Amino acid sequence: MMAANTVQTVATLGRLWPAGAPALPSEVAGQRVTDLAQDSRRVTPGAVFVALRGTQGHGLAHARAAAEQGAVAILWDEAEAAPALSIPVLHLPGLRVALPAICDALWGAWPADYPVVAVTGTDGKTSVSQLFAGALEQLGVPTGVVGTLGTGRFGALEDCGHTTPGVIDLHRHLAHLTADGCRALSIEASSHGLEQGRMAGLPVRVAVLTRLGSDHLDFHGSQQAYADAKARLFAWPGLETAVLNADDALGQRLIRETTAEHILTYSAVGASADLVAREVEAGSDGIRFTLEVAGEAWPVQAALFGLFQVGNLLATLAALRALGHSWPAAVDAVSRLRGVPGRMERFELPSGALLVVDYAHTEQALAAALDALRPHTAGRLIAVFGCGGDRDVTKRPAMGRAASARADQVIVTDDNPRSEDPAAIRAAVLAGCDRPEACRELGDREAAVRAAVAEAGPGDVILLAGKGHETTQQVGTQFYPFSDRELALALAARTNAGDSGGGIQ
Repeated sequence: MMAANTVQTVATLGRLWPAGAPALPSEVAGQRVTDLAQDSRRVTPGAVFVALRGTQGHGLAHARAAAEQGAVAILWDEAEAAPALSIPVLHLPGLRVALPAICDALWGAWPADYPVVAVTGTDGKTSVSQLFAGALEQLGVPTGVVGTLGTGRFGALEDCGHTTPGVIDLHRHLAHLTADGCRALSIEASSHGLEQGRMAGLPVRVAVLTRLGSDHLDFHGSQQAYADAKARLFAWPGLETAVLNADDALGQRLIRETTAEHILTYSAVGASADLVAREVEAGSDGIRFTLEVAGEAWPVQAALFGLFQVGNLLATLAALRALGHSWPAAVDAVSRLRGVPGRMERFELPSGALLVVDYAHTEQALAAALDALRPHTAGRLIAVFGCGGDRDVTKRPAMGRAASARADQVIVTDDNPRSEDPAAIRAAVLAGCDRPEACRELGDREAAVRAAVAEAGPGDVILLAGKGHETTQQVGTQFYPFSDRELALALAARTNAGDSGGGIQ
């Protein structure tokens, strides 16, 4: 648990008011403030409500509700007029830019000597963020994590709702992390978070690029805009080191464009880079390769499943080196890691087949997961997956095409259909399958998994993709309890249920 009760959360409006802003009325300067909120539903007595313009309107529309919830003041900007309320309604020009400093004034700034490493990419950012945090812990550095799996000290995460939280939530989390003894931060930088400035004010020291694919085009509008959003991280103020994937087109672009003082490149396929993986092998106990850097070589072995993990390990090693850790120490640390829950997490079935749970939910990630599993598959490779509703529709046939080209058998099922017709989503996926005789649909996700398990025998591998660590299935506006991992545990042999290969140790 994060030590919320040890965080100082009392200040005055005068203390929060930015230097250089228009003068704060003296009669309100001494008002005690205990919290900040941008959502009127999350206002608690003593909080200041921050009203900004968003995609759905201006926060001032909810100012009265915030006051009724116990807000002691309203801060606002970029609006024509503000409502008259019984509490101070204060116009603060440049509020969005000033918000990180206001948060720091209430909760304290993240210490400058505590390194912040931010990871971005379509695929691999959760794995690299978790692997990096786990490696730092192995090196004796208590490390906080903010990302898809939650927020907290590594190994004790709590769900926080967004991969990259908003400015206020992020700074509140940072205060909890420092109070909990964390001395470093590993944060996932999503394209939404970068585009919307959620990490504003965070002193990122090292930025890491994993792999860029196609995702969130419903939000960004084009692949170029999506890549540009990711690129923002590599022009971060004060950025010391950019860790870039030399095997990725965006990585090559950022080698030219980043404003970082130093660049470390890596390649999992033997391309020209600072860190190169040679002699890559996959085995029943994980992966192994030789790390070549600056004319030296070190053997690396890790209990991770899938050859694409080589790139994740290289990115982790480069980030560790960027913080000053020696290559031998970094190699030793990553060699003791075991994996990330819901990321190529394997479960042995009573039949002798293997069930692998992974978060792959894009064409590129699904293809990479299936390609990674093929060397481990003595029998048939079976893919079970779906596509989310109210999300990028262009990836549906592409994912069907990727699966049918790589798996021996494909079962298309439901994955958070939300407001859309689940059957229509499945049909769009099946439309992309080039081998219709090997593909079928079964909407009920649990039934689809059980059908695949019932048909699998010794040497077969089932990839259950799309949900990974998630614990709900969204149908319409309702969230129903559902966990691929818990289902996999229930289906696995009792003697193997405790050795799934997930969780970094």
